[in-house]
Amino acid sequence: MANSLDTNIWVEDNDVIENIRVWEMGIFMPLKHNDENSAYSYSGKQIDKRDLAEYSFLYGSRYAFRETDNGLLFDIGVYESIDYVISLEEIELYITEMIK
Repeated sequence: MANSLDTNIWVEDNDVIENIRVWEMGIFMPLKHNDENSAYSYSGKQIDKRDLAEYSFLYGSRYAFRETDNGLLFDIGVYESIDYVISLEEIELYITEMIK
């Protein structure tokens, strides 16, 4: 019998990216998998995330800003200082300042 990963995994803080659609505008900052961060273990089983995808989100809400039909969607709890922004351009300026 082949080993398999348990598919009953609890995922939280995924609300910003969970309903993302193809061609939706946004700013997305996924993490590139490498030797240090690609191993995932659960219940004694292990998988290399690079077998699934080259990139993933470390947190489903922290590194994504989406432009939706209802306005911008991002984790205001993490980015309280920019809770007033209404455009991706404003988000881009904020990120640019943060990484200087």
